[in-house]
Amino acid sequence: MANRFLHLVRHGEATADGRLTERGEQQARLVGRRLAGLPITTIQHSPLPRAVRTTQLISECLPEVPVQVSELLDDHVPPVPDPQSLPDVYLRFLDGVTAEEYAVGARLAEAAIARYAVPAEVDTHDLVVTHNFQIGWFVRHALHAPGWRWFGLNQGNCALTTILYRSDRPRPWCSSTTWGTCRRNCAGPAFRRTSTSDQPGAPVSPVHAPVGQPDTDRTGPCHTGPMIAPVLQTAVYVRSPDQTQVLLIHRNKRPQDVHHGKYLSLGGHVEPGEDVLTGARREVYEESGLVTADLALRGTMLWTGFGPRRLDLLCFVFRADSFDGTPHLGNHEGTLEWVPINDMHSRPMWDSDHLWLPMVFDADPRPFHGVMPYDGDRMLDWSYQR
Repeated sequence: MANRFLHLVRHGEATADGRLTERGEQQARLVGRRLAGLPITTIQHSPLPRAVRTTQLISECLPEVPVQVSELLDDHVPPVPDPQSLPDVYLRFLDGVTAEEYAVGARLAEAAIARYAVPAEVDTHDLVVTHNFQIGWFVRHALHAPGWRWFGLNQGNCALTTILYRSDRPRPWCSSTTWGTCRRNCAGPAFRRTSTSDQPGAPVSPVHAPVGQPDTDRTGPCHTGPMIAPVLQTAVYVRSPDQTQVLLIHRNKRPQDVHHGKYLSLGGHVEPGEDVLTGARREVYEESGLVTADLALRGTMLWTGFGPRRLDLLCFVFRADSFDGTPHLGNHEGTLEWVPINDMHSRPMWDSDHLWLPMVFDADPRPFHGVMPYDGDRMLDWSYQR
């Protein structure tokens, strides 16, 4: 069954004339790094300058993903079925909205739902960069809330909300908005309990308020030094029934692949809403056709500054000593091969893999936790604890 992941990002913090502030640009870069580990299919954005600039900065981390502008994502007022039923604080906000603006807003809002809030024929990850009201409108629709309830669903600047649409489910799945990409002093006004939002007088929804954040104001530039927002990944080393071989994928199908020509384990990214164990099992099944019920966590690896996009990657490394099924011959990334464990060193791999791979197969029950800074494709250092 195909999945449509709709990733919704509000534009970065902006000035009154629509230009991103310094903090807004930092927010956009950080959420771009967060999204870089996902297989984003398309990026679509509002035509307004603050959304255009946010998209440009995000696209630096997703250089191969096509970008389109859409009037459906413009900053309009979504429909309100019965304005007189609203609380006074919301009703006062709508005093200046004209009948024409209501009509345009209703048309665009319904068209946006018809365009984006539907299942897909193939798996897609659509990224939408838009505005507070529009994200609230999508969330309201996903939760089957009353028509006016996009009011009060306030999004932080560059916060990420993901909605999953599948034809075999009666309702979409909607994640919480996350702030994992920013330090608190980078969060901007919409992240603070004392903040103002795009909706005057509207309280910050408890669902979207940062847990445990004090009510004091925080200012200052975004600090991106030691604070990282790694992309979550899984690696699964499946052993043969006699425990002497391991199933590896020879990444030989896509010349533009950063791992092209190298042997890697099965595994990949973690989908929004997945735990790492579920994600690992899913990746093994998708890549090889094998079902792995019992996975042993052997350790974690943190790579920073890896590849041409200088990604930070946190990988959960598993070993599977049993499985059901017969592996495929390969997939769209490469061919699958059973390789003798004692002969893995003879296969083309990242040189750094040989430093930690022995711990995946040794008899020590303790998981290892390694840190390996990179500068593009060059390892800079290596340390671990166990």
